[in-house]
Amino acid sequence: MNSHRVAVVAGLGLVALVLAGAAVGVPLVTGDEVHSGQPAPAAAPNETAIQPGAESLVLRATANETVRGTTGVAAGTDLTVRLKSTDSASPFLYTESATVRENGTFAASFDLRGVEENATATVVVRNDTGALANRTARIDASVSAESTPEPTPAPGTHIVHEGDRLTVDAAADQTIRGTTDVGAGSELTVRVRSTDSANPFLRQEPAVVQDDGSFSVTMDFASVEENATFQVSVRHNGTALTEVPGEVA
Repeated sequence: MNSHRVAVVAGLGLVALVLAGAAVGVPLVTGDEVHSGQPAPAAAPNETAIQPGAESLVLRATANETVRGTTGVAAGTDLTVRLKSTDSASPFLYTESATVRENGTFAASFDLRGVEENATATVVVRNDTGALANRTARIDASVSAESTPEPTPAPGTHIVHEGDRLTVDAAADQTIRGTTDVGAGSELTVRVRSTDSANPFLRQEPAVVQDDGSFSVTMDFASVEENATFQVSVRHNGTALTEVPGEVA
């Protein structure tokens, strides 16, 4: 009987100690902290962002509209950039790959010609672990007609570009277009050669002249550094038909 009474009193004393500790703010120790000696570390913040950050994201309905961003993911990592319609009346889905550059930037180009004016979409950037960033974008189809007019065939051979040089993004699937008076069905060679000795590269692709005198090729500039300069030429049977300077943006 006495031993039972002692046990009850001891138990009540332990409860009183716990309540007293809580009252003065003594933290309770969890099982995980007992084993590790430290609380579990907090997850690292998501450092991936789709640019521009502060402004609304508007994408042009052009053949080479580029989605750009920055990330804390290691350079050389392959990302997937997905553009999916949020409007059931105008459904579309585009997926392109992008490689993280040394400076932490990435870019993916999409052909948005034919997307309806003011269509909305969600842009999602992913890697092997899952989604890293997402934003809502609006497609501005009115820009397409102003900034990328259909090339009008003219005598000679011409590469379509704005200003005094051709500009491409440091990304895959960059399209170079032009017009020529060489006969339809003829095969041309479009060659891009670096003019920067610090960043040498050479790209070359065949192009077939269409019935309307136009031609185009797609090239991969993902591994080329930004601001690298080059000379692009169009050749037929070994003869250069035209040349223009260019730059990787």
